[in-house]
Amino acid sequence: MVRAQNSSNALNNRLAAHANYAKFEINDWIIPKLEIKEDDQVLDIACGNGKQLIPISEAINENGSVTGLDISKDLLNEIESNVEREKVFLKNGSMEYIDSEFKNAQFDLILCCFGLYYSKNYKKTINDIYDKLKEGGKCFVCGPIKRNNKELTDIHETFEKLPEEYNMHNNFMESKALPYFETLFGEVKIDIFENPVTFPSKDELLRYWKSYTLFEKEEQNKFEKVIEDIFVKENKFITKKVVMGISARK
Repeated sequence: MVRAQNSSNALNNRLAAHANYAKFEINDWIIPKLEIKEDDQVLDIACGNGKQLIPISEAINENGSVTGLDISKDLLNEIESNVEREKVFLKNGSMEYIDSEFKNAQFDLILCCFGLYYSKNYKKTINDIYDKLKEGGKCFVCGPIKRNNKELTDIHETFEKLPEEYNMHNNFMESKALPYFETLFGEVKIDIFENPVTFPSKDELLRYWKSYTLFEKEEQNKFEKVIEDIFVKENKFITKKVVMGISARK
């Protein structure tokens, strides 16, 4: 099977689709929940191309800093040309080794948006988040839940069963992350964000699917046939992104 790669191009294509066709901007939901203070020391785990890191860098002053950690050098390179380097630090590394990557560092705020479920040892990653927070510090993580993109997955299931990895990611926040956060943190709060994404054409939906984790080259003809019928009848396609946010304070 040929699936979409976890690449900077794929990520940017998905972000562009959300920016163009989603009803809401997800950062309008995420950023207020972070409760950023001007002099905060912030760690953004799996920061990608800076979707959250860049607005955070604009919210802090010269006494604050934001450090972005990501496994992709390409995505970190994208950030460099869009931020003020004196208060932004970028590190190429893995979220499984936060303790060794930041041996003596402590942070006021740690976030991980759409990344924690990629950790090969999520319990260690969450423990490291806890250990690297200052007393009274806050963390925020978010990711998809079971109802996420149901309209799109319903199409996929007309010709193939959903991959086990996809199901694992969509169940992760509720079944694994939340219970483990509750064992460590005294204060844990959850929020659900629902965001309809309306695709105006078959070509735009196909472009999105090709950048999505469900894409399989061998199944493209089947996918195109199904969505062609949908656009003939409806002239649009709406899928709903459903995301859980976990806020926790040490």
